Amino acid sequence: MEVNDILKLISLTQTEINALSDNVGLYFNSTTGKLNLNGTDMNSQGMDATIYDPNNVQDDAFDYENFLGTFQLTGTPQTVNLSSDIDNLSATANIINLTTSSQDRRITGIVAPPTGVNRVIFFYNQSSQYRIKFVHQSGSSNSANRIVLRGQAGTRNLLQFQMAVVSYNHLLNRWYVSRIG
Repeated sequence: MEVNDILKLISLTQTEINALSDNVGLYFNSTTGKLNLNGTDMNSQGMDATIYDPNNVQDDAFDYENFLGTFQLTGTPQTVNLSSDIDNLSATANIINLTTSSQDRRITGIVAPPTGVNRVIFFYNQSSQYRIKFVHQSGSSNSANRIVLRGQAGTRNLLQFQMAVVSYNHLLNRWYVSRIG
């Protein structure tokens, strides 16, 4: 694509942009502000299997009926009161509520799941004023329990009412913090 082609696209009006669409697939209609599928407003159709899987093949389209079951976090959240730093935290739930009542605390590792079991854990800091710190590749934890942080950060802070998402990678045998916010 040439620079002039890019400049032409930038200067298009909304009507010209809408005319470029072939109205096939899932797209956002900027004129109506609604989500469309193959030219049909999805808001008027509802979100059911006939829209997402019209041929009932279950592998040729988004399987809406099974989507929610796949991503539900079941079970009772676990509350962990950090009275000291923890090297190999035993997480028994998918949602972990962390508290500390005396000072900032460090988590250097989380007990790894068994081989073949994939885990995603949501950590919440419920402390009123103290930070929970995830420590990058700490030698204080067992090798398979260590946490990997983005970039060169030695620690990442989980502030009051923030959430961190961690997932385990069995190929590298490490927990990865994918989001804190």
